[in-house]
Amino acid sequence: AFISDAFEKVLARKQAVLKKQRAQMIIETYGSLTKDEREKIEKDHRWTSLVIPAATLEIQEPKAADMNFAKATKEDMKKMTKTNKIMKEDIDEVKDEVKEVKDGMNAIKDEVKGMKENIDGMKEGINTILQLMKDAKK
Repeated sequence: AFISDAFEKVLARKQAVLKKQRAQMIIETYGSLTKDEREKIEKDHRWTSLVIPAATLEIQEPKAADMNFAKATKEDMKKMTKTNKIMKEDIDEVKDEVKEVKDGMNAIKDEVKGMKENIDGMKEGINTILQLMKDAKK
């Protein structure tokens, strides 16, 4: 158990260092962008993060500092993956339904176009009849 705890602490330290390095790289890259590019990124990626010191967590939940949040994150990721899969299936179903609606709309458009052609033909026939009637009166 002691080795497992020590390994978890080393792993957590490694992850913290990697996250810090990544954050530094992001800040350097962000600093090299133009104002317009930064504003676009800010608009597209509105995230809020809250960093809570372990001491504060200790007040809210005893022994929180000793808990392994990496496992919770992995579990959360599994749940999110399942949720995303379900959402993707739902989106695919909606896309299929939208396609069916579009196909139906196109069929209606074709029918209306045919009706317009028939009306145009009827107008021509009526105009021909009217012209014949005018010619007959003369």
